[in-house]
Amino acid sequence: PYNFEEGLKGGVPIASPSPRRYLQLRVKIIPTSAAGAGLDYIGFDFSHSIPAHEVLAEIYPTEVSPKQATRFTYALRPRIRPGDTGFNSLEILTPIRADTVRSVRIDGEEVDFEVEYYDDRFVLHFPKVTRDQTLVEIDFDCLVLRYFGFEGRVFDDELDELPQLVSPGDVVRDLPGDEISVRVSLEEPIVVSVAVSPNPFTPNDDGISDIVNVSYSLLRLEECPVSLEIYDLSGNLVREVYRGMAGSGRYFKAWDGRDEEDKLVPPGVYIYKLSVHADQGEEVKVGTVTVVY
Repeated sequence: PYNFEEGLKGGVPIASPSPRRYLQLRVKIIPTSAAGAGLDYIGFDFSHSIPAHEVLAEIYPTEVSPKQATRFTYALRPRIRPGDTGFNSLEILTPIRADTVRSVRIDGEEVDFEVEYYDDRFVLHFPKVTRDQTLVEIDFDCLVLRYFGFEGRVFDDELDELPQLVSPGDVVRDLPGDEISVRVSLEEPIVVSVAVSPNPFTPNDDGISDIVNVSYSLLRLEECPVSLEIYDLSGNLVREVYRGMAGSGRYFKAWDGRDEEDKLVPPGVYIYKLSVHADQGEEVKVGTVTVVY
């Protein structure tokens, strides 16, 4: 489960439940007909002290619609024993950049916090938790387009120790389920949230509305063929904006108002056709975009 290239850049976190005293690894070396392979060394960083004996976490809701961002509650409760350091920071992995963190509560009381947003996670800093069975709850908004596990890691940002992975479990009796994974409703279509902006647009190189963006989300997909084409009202192909492979995610494709010969098209109404060829069948979205000068 570990990415070799990421390991060369400085290491990857251990995905096994933690903390653990022992670790067993298996390395597969696969030579090719043109080159052999070898392993020079494997290195590990480890902590002498840990934030907690165990940290249980759960998220709610666990089934969402991909049409809009969902407000989640992420709850965790540590088992802190004598000698454990406690923690004042939490990293939560996200499928895309989270919209916003709304609040942090410790034993039901809202507390001040700082947050750092990244494309695939956010990191929270809050008052240090050192008491056993303290309940920490985080409310945040995030768009989910496919099945995803919101893995979390706690740490003390004042100590030079490794973060500790949380374990899914029953944290709050009133929250259904005891998991940190979220599913997307299977009743939703494959292609959702198609938007065209600006519409109309004016590709006259004046720096204002020169390009139109077609944005869309793909759900529950592995890599599959996707195309975006522009047609005139007579059904003639004007421009193939994109053709390639794509999986679940949010996408933005731009058209500069030019045809296949790189000439500006005449003003008027044009049709975009977004096609996705998935295992469960083809899904096509069409709409109009207007060019004015």
